[in-house]
This record gives sequence, structure tokens and C-alpha cells, in this order.
Amino acid sequence: MGFARGRALVAGLAVGELPEAVLADTRDIAEVLRADDYCGYPPGQVRLLLDRAGGPDALRGELAGLAAAAGPADTVLIYLAGDVAMSAAEFVAALDAIPARRLLVLLDAGLAEAFLERPARGAGRVVVASARAGETPLVLPGARNSVFAGHLVEALLGGAPPDGEGLIRVRALIDHVTERVHRTVPGRQHPVCTAPAGEDFPIACHRGGAPAVSRPLEDLLPDLYPAGPAETHVWERAGGELSRLRLTGHGRADWYGALRTLRLGGGGRDITLRTLLDTVLADYPDHPDLRARP
Repeated sequence: MGFARGRALVAGLAVGELPEAVLADTRDIAEVLRADDYCGYPPGQVRLLLDRAGGPDALRGELAGLAAAAGPADTVLIYLAGDVAMSAAEFVAALDAIPARRLLVLLDAGLAEAFLERPARGAGRVVVASARAGETPLVLPGARNSVFAGHLVEALLGGAPPDGEGLIRVRALIDHVTERVHRTVPGRQHPVCTAPAGEDFPIACHRGGAPAVSRPLEDLLPDLYPAGPAETHVWERAGGELSRLRLTGHGRADWYGALRTLRLGGGGRDITLRTLLDTVLADYPDHPDLRARP
């Protein structure tokens, strides 16, 4: 099915020659993201940056380009390995300029806590560092990849379990990588994650995705909008009127009532099942159950 709205920047940075592990890490991650039978990102939407100068100009340009290309409906993954030669304030400002509502930043470096704080604030922003501040990300003797990147590639190749829609979600990805880093180098490297409570958006296809299994809207919509038809004004954006609904404050019950009202011809003069589905699909363009509906 592909992950059509996925965009990625995979960067290896160093002052001087890039270490072999950084070269392998970035190339392997970019390759699995682009692969149709794995993550399914459009190849032209995965940028690979290998900067031997180690300065901020190349990274700054790539982040600016990503901010210009990405839209609110896109999902953006950024992986950085090596030396991030930007201040925390500049790096955070560059991330804030990216308009995508879903952003995962993976930092394979020991970084100051300032790099982890602001980008994770707000819905849809998740930042993971491969190690605590003061720790050195490890590469085991004879290994192709760093410990963190090796398990990240493993997760993207299918090691992280899929959800029911054939997608890898952020929590499954992070849990897989974190648990295996701890198991591989116990007590020596500690990945750190900052994310809003409950944040768990899809980040890639799982082994190319799986055929969509149609779910009743009564089950699907409460998962996407747990607070009910008023969440993000989805009902009104679809042409409905909230005043026509009996809302109780219980999201799932409110969706059952709203959909029953809609099927009986109520809910607002301009809303239909089609306009509601189109509005939800605009919010979740990569959702296979929505895309599979006629």
C-alpha cells in the first residue's frame, strides 16, 4: 500500500572523515525507509545527507527544505548520527518550522537535555536520543551499525510488531529499540524518549503493509477522535452541526449516537457519510481502512 505521506531526512555528520558505522547506519536506514516491501516511503521523499565538513550549513539547508516540502498531513522522520553542529535553540527552531502534524526525531548521539525538551511538546512530536547526556553511543567491535541504529533497522525491517492495519507505530518502534539496546549493552547505554502522553502515530508500513480489514465506523472513529465528534471540529468541518447531536462527553457513546443520527438523515444540513469520511481521510491520509473505503 505504501506510506505515501512519509518524508524523511537521514543524516550523518562529522568533523572530518565520517566513521564507517555512521555511513552504514544512514545508508541502511534510508534504504529500508525507501523499500516498497518494508517501510514504503516514496524514494524521492527520503533525503540522505552525508556531510564530512561537520558544519551546520548542510543540515540547516536540509531542514529548511523539509519544512518547505512537508504539509500538515505528512509524517516526518528525522534521523541524525554523529556531530550535530547546531545549537539546541537553532535545531529546535528548525524543527518547529516543519508543519507536519506527526514528527519523529531520532538522535544517535549523546546530547544535552536541551535537544530533547521543546521539540516533544505538543501533539505529534516525539524525540528519541540513543543515549543519555554524557553517554557515548556504542558501536560493538566488528559490528556494521551502532547498537542503536542496528536495532532501529531491525525494527523497521519488521522486528517491531504491526498494528491491525499493517503499520508500525511510534510506541512499538521505540519499545523494540529501547528494550534491545538495554539487552545488548546492559547498563552502558540508555535511550531517552520524550513524547506527549498517549502519542502513538503510524511511522511506516510493516513489511510493505497488509490488506486493509474494514472496521465499522463506530469502532474506527472513537480510536481516531477519542473525545467524540467535537474533537478538532471534525463534525463541523464535514458540514455538520454539533447542536443537532446529543453529546454526553463520552467519546465512544457520542460517536455511536452521531453516526446513528447521520444515517437517519440528521446531524446537520450539509453533512453526509461521504463528507465525514473525506474529512477524516484528510486528517489521516495514510490510514488503510479509510483509503480502502469506496
